[in-house]
Amino acid sequence: MTTLTWIVIAGLAMSSLDLVGAVTLIFSERALDRIVMPLVALAAGSLLGGALFHMLPEAVDRLGNDLSVYVALVAGFVSFFLLEQLLHWHHCRRPLSQHKPLG
Repeated sequence: MTTLTWIVIAGLAMSSLDLVGAVTLIFSERALDRIVMPLVALAAGSLLGGALFHMLPEAVDRLGNDLSVYVALVAGFVSFFLLEQLLHWHHCRRPLSQHKPLG
């Protein structure tokens, strides 16, 4: 295929993906309430996963395939988890009085 054909196909594919947001306008409010939180979680997980998979190989290249890279990664996840549990900072629709740390 020519380059122009690839450009047109990619442009049409990207435009169709952009229309997914417009489709949510036809959903009822009840359906949106059920679907928004899982979609937000999917988006956040995709961003974190994308960042992790792009930055971890770079860190391994710069620091070598040493245990310290992976210890720093786990320490970052654990520290943010503990910080969230300590501050009771949760993203949900429950009242503050119902927030309890794990364990």
